[in-house]
Amino acid sequence: MNNEAEKTIQQFICIPYAIKITKLDIIEFQTQPFKLKRFHLARLDLAIESLQAMFNAVREELYSKHRLNVTVVRRDADYTTFKWISRHQSGEVTYTSAELKQITTDILMDVFTNLPVPQNLPAWI
Repeated sequence: MNNEAEKTIQQFICIPYAIKITKLDIIEFQTQPFKLKRFHLARLDLAIESLQAMFNAVREELYSKHRLNVTVVRRDADYTTFKWISRHQSGEVTYTSAELKQITTDILMDVFTNLPVPQNLPAWI
């Protein structure tokens, strides 16, 4: 497996984690009395849309370009093992929880730094 396929597998695994984290952030923002609540909620909604579009593109690339199928084999306390299968090869990739957390953090940082400013918000938030 080449580096490009491995990076695609990492994104395929970690983007759903990033979406779940962002949805938990929305719940937290809705329950707290922030002054710019609508602005932050709009940014989180844009982030979820961006992450979902990114996940769809990664999933399409994984299946159409690399012809890979990725499944979870086992989850231990500190390690998660994923199995990848293509037509002629197969293998396993193991990540620690710290590695998955770092990859997810990198994805979220990339998404939030490239988000546009939400439009059509009322002047008084």
